[in-house]
Amino acid sequence: MVLVTDRAVVVLEYGRFGGVKPTRVLARLPQGTPIGPMSGTWARIELAGERLWVHKKWHEDAAAFVPTRLG
Repeated sequence: MVLVTDRAVVVLEYGRFGGVKPTRVLARLPQGTPIGPMSGTWARIELAGERLWVHKKWHEDAAAFVPTRLG
């Protein structure tokens, strides 16, 4: 999971088979770290050296992230 705050982009790890609580913080990246580009049903992106898969359901939300809108 990727969380975008007014201070940072935080990459969290979840258990592979469900679960609603993150198991650990993989990385804290500076605000303004680009997310994407994304295409296809499952977009493959890389953040902090971690390969992540983003379902097309969430592509629009990630595309709406513009660093200058925060803060």
